[in-house]
Amino acid sequence: AGPGAGGPLPRLDVTIARANGETQTLRLGPIRAGSHTYPIELTNCPAERPCRLVSFLVLGGAGTAVSLHRLDGPAGVVVTPDVFGDVSRWRGAVVPDGGGVEVEAGHGVLSIVNGFPAGEQRRADRRVFVADAAVPLPVIRAGKVPSADPIGDNRIAPLGIDEVPYRIALKADVLPGFGNDAMLVDLTAAARTSTAANEAVSYEVWLTADAPAAITERLADAGLTVLNRRTAADVADRYARQGPAAALRYLVFTALVGLALAAGSLFVVAAVERRPRAAELAALRAQGVPHRVVRLAGYASYGALVGGAVLAGLLAAVLARLIVSAASPIFTDGWEVLPLRTGAEPVPLLVAAAVAVVVLAGATAVATAQMIRTVRVWQPGGRS
Repeated sequence: AGPGAGGPLPRLDVTIARANGETQTLRLGPIRAGSHTYPIELTNCPAERPCRLVSFLVLGGAGTAVSLHRLDGPAGVVVTPDVFGDVSRWRGAVVPDGGGVEVEAGHGVLSIVNGFPAGEQRRADRRVFVADAAVPLPVIRAGKVPSADPIGDNRIAPLGIDEVPYRIALKADVLPGFGNDAMLVDLTAAARTSTAANEAVSYEVWLTADAPAAITERLADAGLTVLNRRTAADVADRYARQGPAAALRYLVFTALVGLALAAGSLFVVAAVERRPRAAELAALRAQGVPHRVVRLAGYASYGALVGGAVLAGLLAAVLARLIVSAASPIFTDGWEVLPLRTGAEPVPLLVAAAVAVVVLAGATAVATAQMIRTVRVWQPGGRS
């Protein structure tokens, strides 16, 4: 180790992270010239949940240098000379105010030298981090990529504080929970890329239906406090109580009322014309027309009327959906992330047609049966 020009002996800050994400900084020194061993009092790092080395920081003026050869822990070697000597295993800070430090690695030694920042850069982040996450941070991007300032230096704050560089690994149309303007990052990679000790984010844990019941206790053991629980059924129930869902249910109700009115109208028409129609069919029967033909004519007359009405109604519904583009919103908050499907849907259309056919066919059968019974007792010139 060596101090800066005329400065005091340097010190070294070693930052570690526990399994629950908490960080602790341990200070070594003063560090003397030559090769020496410096003890660290490390607590709350059990073997089953070991701590993770985060960074080194040399405390001293410009030109202060410290060389690291080996780092041991309670269970043995934590960082071997080979790792210290591999320059790809170490990096400086990637935040905008990073820099002001020189890192040299080779021959089993990591050398950290404080540089000579000028002006406001004297407050630059001089920490040297373990390169245990990809930089730039890979993300999945939905939506347009905002322009960077400066150009080419695209950055995001994945944990709400530090802005780190990122690269788009994959593009998507939408992302769950956020829509068509969001990014998806790996939480571990984001935490290891960020240099802030604190976070300004709220976490959500998404569980499948077969998640273990003890997951809440496990989250609490990891240091998280469960503030709210929400299931897909809860969300669906909330949406079902809102205006658009009520409007859709009202449309179904009005359709059923219309269908009931159509069946009632058929009964009224059949009642009004039952006697003259029965007289006509009875006359045909008296002239030798078989009863089967008379029966078929009675059913066909009303059946053709009902069938034509159902087909005309379906055609009108399809044309209306094609012509009229405005529709009732699906969500009250104006959510339109996914494109809404326009036009008549085949399945609802077929279901509506099937219900209409069943109801009106039943009404037709009842009305025609009443007329056929009248034909059986009707004779030309009066009743039998």
